[in-house]
Amino acid sequence: MTTTLAEAPRIERTSRETSQIKPNASVPCHVAIVLNSCTEHGAVPTDLAFAALRSIVVGCVERGIALLTLIRPTDGADTFDAAIASVRAHEPRANNVKLNLISPRNGREELLESVRRLAAQAQRHAIAPEKIVGENIENNLSTHGLPPIDLLIATGGGGTLSGALLWQSAYAELLFVDVEWHHFASHEFNNALADYATRCRKFGGLA
Repeated sequence: MTTTLAEAPRIERTSRETSQIKPNASVPCHVAIVLNSCTEHGAVPTDLAFAALRSIVVGCVERGIALLTLIRPTDGADTFDAAIASVRAHEPRANNVKLNLISPRNGREELLESVRRLAAQAQRHAIAPEKIVGENIENNLSTHGLPPIDLLIATGGGGTLSGALLWQSAYAELLFVDVEWHHFASHEFNNALADYATRCRKFGGLA
């Protein structure tokens, strides 16, 4: 059966999502980046990692982006940790953006953990099943307490988020970049923000 516009289901959003809705905003408030590589390889050069991460952090500061979430790469994790620490130590502007670092993990497992915790609370009668809402799930996720993601960038080519941030990316604008994370430069970030500025966000709606 064809669903007409009048019959379209109502999109349910959490209170945090509705409070953050800013249609056609040219600059995202919260940017998240999944740091992937195109191929598996050996150690990532520290200087490349530092330059890439500095470009991202400085780009956020220059554009007025308040919050940056980085999902650590599965390859070159040690280099990433050293490089981000160096950016924080040697780039004074890094203090002007809130930086949220997340270890790589499967988004489905994260959701399952949240549901299990809620099920345990319901079993203890700490919460009634019919009272469970989106905020309850969000409170058990790695990004709890943070505003919704506006722009989610995945490096490394392809068209997948690698299972990351499945709940959090529900209404985010997605962008896939065909470059490895440690080669990510300021012009790639500028292009990503320019692309975001052209989009009309619908947050799951039809218009």
